[in-house]
Amino acid sequence: LGKAHEALNQAIKANPEDAETHRVLAGVYALQAEVQSAQKLDPQELLNRGLQAIQKSILISPSDSDSLLLHGQLLLAMAAELARDGTSPLPLLQQANGVAVRARDVNAKNPLVYLALGQSARAAAEWQISRRKSPEKDLADGQAAIDKALQLNPSLAAALATRGSLYLLAAHAA
Repeated sequence: LGKAHEALNQAIKANPEDAETHRVLAGVYALQAEVQSAQKLDPQELLNRGLQAIQKSILISPSDSDSLLLHGQLLLAMAAELARDGTSPLPLLQQANGVAVRARDVNAKNPLVYLALGQSARAAAEWQISRRKSPEKDLADGQAAIDKALQLNPSLAAALATRGSLYLLAAHAA
């Protein structure tokens, strides 16, 4: 990943207005944050850097659904870290949902948009259950989004897995 950083920083120096380079850099930060989190290390700095990079990408190219989806993934990762620390992730989950809605407005035929909506609803339902609150609205929103994702791509494994997670959460809530 160090070589990726070096190459991307050179690309940014050569052309600081290339949205794709900033998006790829954000993806590198997201991957590094995922590794840090798996190692029980604090990924917050990497997530913040990823967020800065993706925001720059979106500023340059506001209608790039891939950048919007990565923005949502970074917000979901930040929300997960908050939840692990016992802090409400709901404001970040609302932001992630808003970003996914923007991505849907840009490309309503992309199943990954609906997967992102389903994943943010699943995370909200998990938080509600952990606080002994009703997750019904989040579960219903999540199922509707996943149904749409699978309508567009019936073999989207992540959507199938998220559907299973939503069913499991509904069983826990019952």
